[in-house]
Amino acid sequence: MSQSVLLQPTAILQPQCQEPMGRQGIFTRMLYINEKAISLLRKRQYKEAAHLFQRAIQHAQEQEYDNDEDEYFNHSAPVLTVKGALATICEDCGSSDAGSFELYSNAFTLVCQPAHHGDCGSAVREQDNLLHCVMFYNLGLALQLEGMVTGQDRYSMRSIHAYETALGLIGQLERDPFVQTMELGTLNNCAHIHYRMFQSQEVHACLRLMKNTLYEITDGWSFDLPEQVTHFSTNILMNANHFTRQAPAA
Repeated sequence: MSQSVLLQPTAILQPQCQEPMGRQGIFTRMLYINEKAISLLRKRQYKEAAHLFQRAIQHAQEQEYDNDEDEYFNHSAPVLTVKGALATICEDCGSSDAGSFELYSNAFTLVCQPAHHGDCGSAVREQDNLLHCVMFYNLGLALQLEGMVTGQDRYSMRSIHAYETALGLIGQLERDPFVQTMELGTLNNCAHIHYRMFQSQEVHACLRLMKNTLYEITDGWSFDLPEQVTHFSTNILMNANHFTRQAPAA
């Protein structure tokens, strides 16, 4: 199975070879493009970052369609041991822009190394789903930030679509702290968009799901909430019991 844990923020990963081939090559290329796009997010070049995330996703989907599915997921080449990592973007992204609701501005990435032994097709599929989930979340974050900067709702709507795709993939993944934190970040940022658009019913739906995931984390870890998820508990406490933000008068 793929391993996913919370790590410290990472630096840019360089590709290990010029033109890797097969499933592992596609996976490595997606990771490399993901890191390049994260570097653009840190420079506040959100639209350009979104383009790169979309490019990586499209490239992977095209390669999968061009190859037999059984061959793609059961290739005899060594698979990768994968760990999840947070990628800090900026401290002030989204702060104080939507009343009491704070954006979760971390992106996600993966750190990998060749495994010592071959792996089964189901584990390879799990790793691919995890990477696609990371990419769709990061795409949603880039579009959301672009929408906040430009004030154009079309970016927010595209962001919601990317986040919903990520949530669908999360439902297929093995539950662990990294996946749960990514789920919290996705739900949090969906709620943030709905909050800005004065959609109280959608906000509370997201907050209920966030609360369920937090309960799951605390039950599994058996100690106080880790630093990575205090952001989410604060948003829940500040907004779950009431919704007083009013839309501006027409």
